[in-house]
Amino acid sequence: MEAKIKIDDKNAPSLPDEAIVNNGDEHFIYVQKNKNQFRQVAVSIGASDSGFTEVVPAEQVGLDVMVVTKGAYYLLSQLTKGEGEHD
Repeated sequence: MEAKIKIDDKNAPSLPDEAIVNNGDEHFIYVQKNKNQFRQVAVSIGASDSGFTEVVPAEQVGLDVMVVTKGAYYLLSQLTKGEGEHD
């Protein structure tokens, strides 16, 4: 048997787990600036449940912003491409 017990009425902004990427100990989301332009936003993460995780952006992003929910790791890999390569 598996059960969930709700112990408080806390509401928090959350996103699907796949929208949140990490690079080391840092966590990020991507928001759309223009049609094919995205901006990386640092976030703190909180509780996770049922495929969603609480997020607290390090900067104000607005409630109407479009957040990348699929393919965020692709954007991270493009951003960090070449890091770690040394001559």
